[in-house]
Amino acid sequence: MTLQEIFTKVKAHLLTQNTQSVDSGSNCCYRGPDGLMCAVGCLIPDALYSPSLESRVATSAALQPALRAAGLLDEPGALHLLSDLQAVHDKSPASFWPDELAQVAAAHRLEDV
Repeated sequence: MTLQEIFTKVKAHLLTQNTQSVDSGSNCCYRGPDGLMCAVGCLIPDALYSPSLESRVATSAALQPALRAAGLLDEPGALHLLSDLQAVHDKSPASFWPDELAQVAAAHRLEDV
């Protein structure tokens, strides 16, 4: 995926879901209850997802094989973009996401579509 494709897909996912994907302890999850997914979790195909990926940041070496197999690390800067998108989901309430996603788009020179 291109950086623009990653951003566009994650933005659409987050703004549609409009809530964090968290477990019962309020820890962010790639895959949470009721089908919720975080910014990076929505990019990982079911066949590449494993519960062992939980509690790992996007830059974790343990997560990178799944990200690479999903075609998410094909472009320079992809890991940095994924990390920034993960931070939007993990660190901010959903009401802040539109503005924060616009900032991520600008920082990575992407269209905020």
